[in-house]
Amino acid sequence: MKKEIRNLKVVSRESKLAQLQVDEVLDQLDYTDKNIEIEKIFLESYGDKNLKLSLMDNPPADIFTREIDIAILKGEADFSVHSAKDLPYPLHPDLEIVAITKRADATDSLVTKDGKTLAELRDNPIIATSSETRAAEIRKLRKDVIVKSVRGTIEQRISQIDCGKYDALIVATCALNRLGLDDRIAEKLSIETHDLQGTLAIVAKRGRADMVALFKSIDARNDIGKIYLAGAGVGDYENVSLKVLKALKNADIVYYDRLMAQELLEFTTGELVAVGKHKGDQIKTQEETNRLIYNSALEGKRVVRLKGGDPMVFGRAGEEANYLLSRLVDVEILPGITSASAAAAIYNIPITMRNESRSISFVTAQTATPEICSGDIEVPNTNTIVYYMGVTKTSQLKASLLNAHRDKHTRVAFVSNIGRVNERIIISDIESMDSVRIPMPAVIIVGDIVKHYRPQERVLYTGISTDNVSNFTKGKVIHYPVIKTEILEI
Repeated sequence: MKKEIRNLKVVSRESKLAQLQVDEVLDQLDYTDKNIEIEKIFLESYGDKNLKLSLMDNPPADIFTREIDIAILKGEADFSVHSAKDLPYPLHPDLEIVAITKRADATDSLVTKDGKTLAELRDNPIIATSSETRAAEIRKLRKDVIVKSVRGTIEQRISQIDCGKYDALIVATCALNRLGLDDRIAEKLSIETHDLQGTLAIVAKRGRADMVALFKSIDARNDIGKIYLAGAGVGDYENVSLKVLKALKNADIVYYDRLMAQELLEFTTGELVAVGKHKGDQIKTQEETNRLIYNSALEGKRVVRLKGGDPMVFGRAGEEANYLLSRLVDVEILPGITSASAAAAIYNIPITMRNESRSISFVTAQTATPEICSGDIEVPNTNTIVYYMGVTKTSQLKASLLNAHRDKHTRVAFVSNIGRVNERIIISDIESMDSVRIPMPAVIIVGDIVKHYRPQERVLYTGISTDNVSNFTKGKVIHYPVIKTEILEI
């Protein structure tokens, strides 16, 4: 019995390049033997209609996708094809990327009228581009360039070079290749390009399992690794979750912070890379760390980014997640115990408690500048406030709290090196908090709830295993083995 033919519709922009990109995806799909017929729909996008709008002036994120997205959302088409770098981030919540193609040539090329390279152009050459990033990059190669904004299709832009309006044009090499305009390349430029340049993205309405299945075989994400942004908790390594331990066990590479139990690194056989930061000192910048994690995923590795505490509480995991997700890399976030809750639990300070502390805020004190000693640190209107990274800013913090009309006798707890052998707590109040001296890292708990503080007896145990010690010892056992067992290679 002959199978019924299934009719699908693809939508994209109407430029020649966009149409060629649709054909490129369909050629990879090889759908003809699946009783599928695909109708092509091409629309003029908002960006195509408004050529006077400079792409260097922060245009709408969906400048090239708006009309296409609407067609998908209305059910007028089943899927769309885009240059992945043109997609807004995040996508409309009712849309999803069902596949991306393998990256084509990701370089940028210089197009000139007579084939001159950048070095051969006249003094103060006028370079046309549609990207502020490209403008910044080309200035690194030649400081005397004059950058002008250009709009239109690739063909229209090249025609402006040929008529002498500009001396040169910067274009994605993959676009020239797809258009068969390789002969117009004067030289490939050694500049940074968008991470998604050369990649095509297929978008469908969220929940279209049939679209996911249709494009699964060509989805380049099949070869991209998985990234875990994992919380190591605070202090004792045993405070970490089983999910984090599992991720570490299976990791190919672990990027780890400074403020975490180093014993956790013994749970992985993967490569270890330190990327920790400390006040006034850092091994890697955040941008460098982002790039390392991303590149490891592109290599197909299982990556764990191990952070002290909880990655989503002043751990910059939100920035890292957005960096990776906007580049279409899968990310899973594994929570950890944050220092505020750990400090409160250890010393019987219920940061929330019925009828006493019904609201709490976590605040970073790093918004303050050292030169200012007045109310420049946020003071939320909650019963209890926990300040992170505030040990060096107690004078500003005190001023801020008093300016917010907090009672000067309100109790304050400083807890340092939470869960470690050198853990320490100092109980003070707002009036005298600027005289407290305590090592970093520490959290500061402000609120009447601190009155519930109870000191906990601690026992230092230097043996190898604590399996049976805790059951017969009063108080908290601090495990600090002075003996280490290692397997000798004979």
